[in-house]
Amino acid sequence: GDGGREHMDLERIERRLKSDVSVVASDSKQAKVRVVLQADEHGRRINKERDLPDERSLMTVDELFGQMQAEAMPVYYTRVPMGEDAAPSERGFETLLAACLRFDVTGAVVFTCRDGVTRTSTGMVVGCVVWHVRNGEAPEFLSQLDPERPNYEHAEFRPVIRIVAALGRLGLEAKQVLDDAIDKCDVLVDLRRIMNRCRVAANGADTDAAAAARKKDTPTAIARRGLLCMERYCWLLLFTAYCTEQAPVDFTQRFSAWVRVHWKLRPKPHDMVLA
Repeated sequence: GDGGREHMDLERIERRLKSDVSVVASDSKQAKVRVVLQADEHGRRINKERDLPDERSLMTVDELFGQMQAEAMPVYYTRVPMGEDAAPSERGFETLLAACLRFDVTGAVVFTCRDGVTRTSTGMVVGCVVWHVRNGEAPEFLSQLDPERPNYEHAEFRPVIRIVAALGRLGLEAKQVLDDAIDKCDVLVDLRRIMNRCRVAANGADTDAAAAARKKDTPTAIARRGLLCMERYCWLLLFTAYCTEQAPVDFTQRFSAWVRVHWKLRPKPHDMVLA
């Protein structure tokens, strides 16, 4: 969903859309209605003819899950509005956490979004982080980061190193947990590699991959994407540090309250730099 809207805004839009389609279905003498569908992973859209639905089978996602729950099916639905290249809001992180905590560590949680890639991978990483801290499974501890010899493939950029350094041992542990979660979910999107590829392409590197990226987008657009990925990574890093600290005390402090305590570490767009 759109990161600029709230959950209930999107629900109202879907109910209005359902109402509009119902009116078309009742008034139209045709058996089909033209709709716009996303055709592929590149976001290309095409017109398709679709049968007009029976009004009784036309439901919003919220109504569909409500019906399944009424039939005693143990399924739950949570919507988290999020911009395509953005991190969840603080409230969004809290909503994702609450959804993950609804079940024990053996429960199944499914994440999806419009294209099933960017926001889906963000949700999966959050789910993996929460599972890690609840299950007590910690990856090998990261001993230090060297600002003089950063590994950009591991997202060792200045904004990331600043957060890790400010949090001390908690920051090092959080980065290791986060990177382990991203490794488990990188079949979709690996923020760290995207950031580094954007850095290389935006700086005019003479590689096939960089040249191909510059043919598709301007250096400014490439850099912007890298910076948005970095901002999202920094928010995920803060959330992972929060989860690591709060899991032993059953998350008694909300993420938004924890961020207020660490307000100096709040990622800001003008602080992001691909170096």
